[in-house]
Amino acid sequence: PEAELQDPATSKVVNFHTGNPAGLFYDLRFYNRPLEQRYGAARTTRDYFDKAQLAAYEAQRSFFEGYSARKYQATGVIQWMLNSAWPSNYWNLFDFFLNAGGGFYGAKKGCEALHPTYSFVDGGVSVVSSRYSAANVTVTASLHHPAGAELWNATVRAAIGPDSVSDTVVTPPAMATPALLRLRLWEGEAAGAAVSD
Repeated sequence: PEAELQDPATSKVVNFHTGNPAGLFYDLRFYNRPLEQRYGAARTTRDYFDKAQLAAYEAQRSFFEGYSARKYQATGVIQWMLNSAWPSNYWNLFDFFLNAGGGFYGAKKGCEALHPTYSFVDGGVSVVSSRYSAANVTVTASLHHPAGAELWNATVRAAIGPDSVSDTVVTPPAMATPALLRLRLWEGEAAGAAVSD
């Protein structure tokens, strides 16, 4: 019922689609607080679900980027879940109706064949290649204030071997205030459309 969706963060109908009634994920208490802290309080039902899709995008993208950056040291990944057995809000790549959601697009982005990636372990940016040939790339890293002003940028060239992960190509400075990191990669010179953005 539409009335039950007016406040999805507390709706018993929405909670019905979260998990096992006897488990920890029966309701959204572990989900809503971080969602609101990261993206702000939802103003409407649509806004709540849009933010949930953005969270799914970020979660799946970082999951696959992390694995790719350590692909020959890691032992593999288990992706839970491809699609939901009924309408739900998180973990899936495809929804109940088999529509691609934020998680699908995050996984797709994180698995690009030539991709710059940020390491939360050492704070550096490296390049992951899943291609079968070497590549010369240009990577641009920039930090932006959440309002959009650029705070720092660097452009570096790097050579990457086939099916490999480069050493760190650039390390963004630590920022005292929150900042957004944008990574762009071109094959060869930084001209035309980026291969990864």
